[in-house]
Amino acid sequence: RRVADAVKQSSYWAENGDEKLDMICLGARNSWEGKCFKKMLAAEVKTLDIGFGSGVDMELDYLMDFNFLPVEWENKWDIVFSNSLDHAEDPTWAFFEWLRTLKISGLLVLGISDYLLKKL
Repeated sequence: RRVADAVKQSSYWAENGDEKLDMICLGARNSWEGKCFKKMLAAEVKTLDIGFGSGVDMELDYLMDFNFLPVEWENKWDIVFSNSLDHAEDPTWAFFEWLRTLKISGLLVLGISDYLLKKL
């Protein structure tokens, strides 16, 4: 809820919130985050993970490594969300890969753990 509320309070949302936005949740494990964003942001949300996480609901849209996203996804997403940057083998590589798939005027939303901040 806090992330969705922060997105709604952003200048990006003020300029684009009336449009149907395409969003991807990277490292979505069991797709719960994606379902929450669909409800709270009324966006077209897709979920992606390298494998199925724990939980009953395993409805991922994409099963692949978020470090190497499809070439055809360049400039595809209005919003890219992840709180899994600390799961990347090379966080810098993953960050720029995610930026590549983000539309030029898009919004990248990162949840950063205290653990990752201490490593930086």
